[in-house]
Amino acid sequence: MNTRFRSCLALLFLFAAVAPALAQDPEDQLLRGAEWEARGDAAHAAEAYARVLELRPGDEFALCRLGLLTFHARRMAEARQDFEAVLAVNPDNILARSMRGLLALREGRAEAAREDFTAALALDPAAPLPNIGMAATLLLAGREAEALDRLAAARPGAGDDPVLLAVWRDMARGLGLPVAARLAQDDLVEGAPRDPAALVELGWSLLAVGETELARNAWRQTLRLAPGDAAARAALSASLRDEAVRAEAAGDAPRLKRLLREAEEAERGGGPARPAARQ
Repeated sequence: MNTRFRSCLALLFLFAAVAPALAQDPEDQLLRGAEWEARGDAAHAAEAYARVLELRPGDEFALCRLGLLTFHARRMAEARQDFEAVLAVNPDNILARSMRGLLALREGRAEAAREDFTAALALDPAAPLPNIGMAATLLLAGREAEALDRLAAARPGAGDDPVLLAVWRDMARGLGLPVAARLAQDDLVEGAPRDPAALVELGWSLLAVGETELARNAWRQTLRLAPGDAAARAALSASLRDEAVRAEAAGDAPRLKRLLREAEEAERGGGPARPAARQ
């Protein structure tokens, strides 16, 4: 038996010896849960956090993570139970209170949502999630000026968190602030420059502020990264066909032909569409 093999075997025996102990260590299970989440494996992450709660009932962090996992899986009743369990342990948990407020808002219980957001903001007036939630509550009540103030208060705290930024962007759109929404989407793309979904959204954000050619370039870039992306192809085709209608009305046959050709290329999915000629 060579030396390298003996070393590997020794490590294997060592792992076998410590593995049962690690399985009983809640801190190790928390690390495992975070690792599974980073890999996008929600099921294994949930198992790890559930194991934490077996070993250490009422663990605030594990309950929060389980709540978020069930929320993203759209199992809203379970998510509510998880966040209620967090608040039973710590009534001042801002995340749990904010998430319970969002669930209440989703259920149409605006007053309950307002109470949770108010309580969370009393703990931290700059916290982004309750500010965004309160902005949504105020917007639904028709109080747009106050909603705008809350949205402005939420932006610094959102930082570069992609989930918070996406929610903030959608709220800005709802308040009729396309430039602010576009800037938020710029930040999202900067954090994930090769994410097709982020680039598609950038295209729509650019289109909303009148940057039509830049919007098309965002969709073309998406197609260079993911030639089969249906959302990018549909967006690019629709934009080009809209312009083709205008070209036809203007009697510009060559431009009409070029625009229709590129739109058809996008629809067929036969490779990245070519840029239309400059007007």
